[in-house]
Amino acid sequence: MAVLAGHQVGLLTGPLYTLVKAFDAIALAGELSSRGVPAVPVFWALTDDHDLEEIARTARPEADGPRTFVLEGADRSNRHPVGRLPIPDGVQEILEAFRADAQGEDPYREMFARRYVPGTTYGEAFIESLLDLTEGEPLVVVDPLGDE
Repeated sequence: MAVLAGHQVGLLTGPLYTLVKAFDAIALAGELSSRGVPAVPVFWALTDDHDLEEIARTARPEADGPRTFVLEGADRSNRHPVGRLPIPDGVQEILEAFRADAQGEDPYREMFARRYVPGTTYGEAFIESLLDLTEGEPLVVVDPLGDE
């Protein structure tokens, strides 16, 4: 049995519920397997989504409300699947903004900094980050734009 979840790719994995979906699929597949129903969690990464305006933005909490960050080009009309588009240089500024008030090393920020580098595609960065965050857990990630 497959336990399916999915969401469009997003900057720094997108909204929190994207990760909740992945971890819920893992948990449900584990529960089913423990009850004798072999199950595998599968996450459909919607790399074929075209909504760059939504995908290329993120926010971080601040004292006077959330601060939104939008990558260059996200305000223009997009006619291509976002998963194959390269991430622009501005991603470095966003990652630095998340470091601004961090106390010491932040392994998650460092992981995102390794994955979300200029020139890497949105799809590659999203999928690799999702696999990093679920490391040690069984999760099959399906990329509809993938070659395999």
